[in-house]
Parts: sequence; structure tokens; C-alpha cells
Amino acid sequence: MEYRRRNRDRRKRTAPSAVGGLRALILLAVFAASAYLLIGTGVGKKLKEGYALSLLESCRGTDSPAPTQGNSPEVFEAAPTPSPEAKGETAEVKLNGIDVYLLQFGFYKSEEECAEEARRLRMMGAAGYAYNDNGDVRLIAAGFGDEASAESVKAALLGEGYDCIVHHVSRSGAALLISAESERLEALRSAFSYAYEVIGKLDALALGFDSNSMSIENALEELGAIRGEITRADSGVKDLAGTNGTVALLHGYFEDALDLIAEAAANSDPRAEFSSALKRIRVRISLKYCGFLEAIDGAAES
Repeated sequence: MEYRRRNRDRRKRTAPSAVGGLRALILLAVFAASAYLLIGTGVGKKLKEGYALSLLESCRGTDSPAPTQGNSPEVFEAAPTPSPEAKGETAEVKLNGIDVYLLQFGFYKSEEECAEEARRLRMMGAAGYAYNDNGDVRLIAAGFGDEASAESVKAALLGEGYDCIVHHVSRSGAALLISAESERLEALRSAFSYAYEVIGKLDALALGFDSNSMSIENALEELGAIRGEITRADSGVKDLAGTNGTVALLHGYFEDALDLIAEAAANSDPRAEFSSALKRIRVRISLKYCGFLEAIDGAAES
């Protein structure tokens, strides 16, 4: 089996969860309620007074450099060329780029310092995720696939007296040429395609759980269905993970996704904490995908 880098996508793409104003209105209601709860417990004051400087400092690097357009295509081989007698086909697989807009409530020196505030956010249904960004720990309340929704919720929270910012994470996509035996090719293509698709599915579940007042039982069923889809996608690549670096990265991404789903399912009661777990998995799977693209970049340049 052979992998070669081709036609590296340097253009920004729209993430799968760009549902615009509807999403903003829904999450606006969620976080408006959370804002009153935070102010009532004194956390709002602490965020406003204690972390004002840190939040301003955390604005550094929030705007990722715009991807360069017009670069010449890169080609790389990540696995040995098939033997002459091997019968196979070649197909192009595109990995979508991604933009993630994270609603950040605080900025800390360590995850330990962030733990208590993260716990409080989780109890109210927000993600409450301590994102270790190369040593900078950001307390994330929610993740969005479009800037307009993130900025809308941020504006509402600022109006309630909160200090919060939108932290932007962006990764460009990639295109791979896959050469494999005919019977394996479709499974590989489906697996690479699903790596991006699963983000939209988990995002829709997190949004629908709150906006449609979905029962915990139904949400767990949907979570189980997504777990089954990931398992099926991974079945097409995991036995090749030991022989190809790019496939190993994909297999690792699917394993991480399964672990995140298991963690969310284990926090399905009470309702607010399950809502938090679903929002958290949406944030974390997006960041895992960013890491997956970055690792593929590193493989291409090594």
C-alpha cells in the first residue's frame, strides 16, 4: 500500500457545524442561564476581577495565520511501494480542513489551577474543558464551527458581566493518493472520509440534546450508533496501522474518539452533566482532528 501527499489544500474550509443564527440563539439561552448561576455563586465576580489580565494576555495568537494559497503540490511516500505482482487501484482522498471557535472563560498556568472552575461549568451544562494549548491552559465553555455563533454568545455573556474571548484554532486540509488492493481501497476511502464526518454527527447530537429536549436514553442510543459507525470505519484500517504511518494516525484518532464517547456515556446523569459531556466531546473531537491533520503535516515534512 502506498500513500503520497498531493495537492495540499491551503484554503480555509467551513466546519461541518456552521448552522448560523439558529445555533447562536439556542446556545445564547443556555449560557444566559449559566451566567446568572455563575454570578449568584460568585464565580462571575472571580472571573471578572481575578482573570481580567490573564484573559487579555490569552488573546495572543488567537488569530491563526491565514493559509498560504498557490503553493506547489507536495508529494510524499509514507509506505513501501506495492510489489509488481500486487493488483491494486489508486484513488484520491481529501481530508477537510477545520476551523474551531472556542469560547474561553479563563486562562491558567496549570490544569490543577483550572480544575475547580472547570467543574463548576460542567455542573451547569457547559463544556468546562481545560484545554492545554502547548502549556497554556484555557478554560473552554463551548466550541463552535462558525465565528458568528461564537461571537454572538460571547457578546451576550459580556453583556451579563462576563469576561470571555473567542479562541480560534484552524488547520488546513490535505489530499492523499491511496494505492491499495481493490478490495481494501473503498474501506480505506470511507475511513478517511469519516474522520471529518464524525465531528458533525457529535456536534448535531450535542446541539439537539439541549434544543430538542432529547431524553438521556435517546441521546445514549444516538451516541451508541455513532460509536458503532466509528468502530466500522476503524475496522477498515486498524489491521494496517502497524505497517503505515498515516493509517496509524487515523487508527489512533478513531481510538481517541471511542474513548471520548465512553467518557461521555459514563457521565449521563444528571442531565446537566450529560449536556456538559456532550459539549465537551464536541470540543475535544475537533481538537483531536486538528492534531490528526497536524501530524499528517509533520509526516509529509519529515
